[in-house]
Amino acid sequence: WWPIDTCAPLGNGHIHGTWLVTGGQGRGVLQQISTAVFRDPAALMARVAAVLAHLGRQVRHTTILLPELLPTRRGAAWHAAADGTHWRLWTYIGEARTLETLSTPEQAEAAGRAFEQLQAALADANLPAPDPIPGFMQLDHYLGCLDAAAAAAAMPSSRERKLLRGIHARRDLAGSFSQREQVIHGDCKVNNLLFAHGSTTEVRAVLDLDTVMRGHWAWDAGDLVRSAAAGPNGFALDRFAGVVRGLRASARIDAGPE
Repeated sequence: WWPIDTCAPLGNGHIHGTWLVTGGQGRGVLQQISTAVFRDPAALMARVAAVLAHLGRQVRHTTILLPELLPTRRGAAWHAAADGTHWRLWTYIGEARTLETLSTPEQAEAAGRAFEQLQAALADANLPAPDPIPGFMQLDHYLGCLDAAAAAAAMPSSRERKLLRGIHARRDLAGSFSQREQVIHGDCKVNNLLFAHGSTTEVRAVLDLDTVMRGHWAWDAGDLVRSAAAGPNGFALDRFAGVVRGLRASARIDAGPE
């Protein structure tokens, strides 16, 4: 890449190391890929490159910007260093900010619309195998882990027994959303959106394409509802309704009555 003059930590991500860098060709977002989470960086970057290439051909579906990967001097999408670390450099999208929490139903609707547009643009994407993180977002996998933990527990507390009864009573719902019929974002947190400066409802960009995979639209919807509507003060029904309106903006998703 081009020579870097300044480097400063960026964002509140928990997976990759991320820095805002500046140099002779402007600003970029430098990331050290977490091999603790993504064990095969080459496979990860092949999927990310395929996602970006597909989205580049689907501009008619969305007005949402996406960051671009800047090639290394050898023309590669990422760099494997001699010390075993793995790096990539993204374009920096300016005049925007991330929000850790949402405060209005209008923001929630904008978030739902942005992720729905991304799902629409990815509808016919052909992604290389395997999944970026085995078992990730797959409820049957998590229920299996829960069963194993419950069986190994010496004496569950009364609160734990109550929670387990509630889960088992609704276990049949897992089958209703197990189909992997479409491509989803896979990490629909509100801080994976960039909102325009000076606006609380204009989404400029969708970030973090590492977990794009085949799944069910409800996996994205549930994660977004948790991120947008749940909080320390309880569950905000108005923000939940905003998410639903955003996800249903194109009438491609039938979420039922609000």
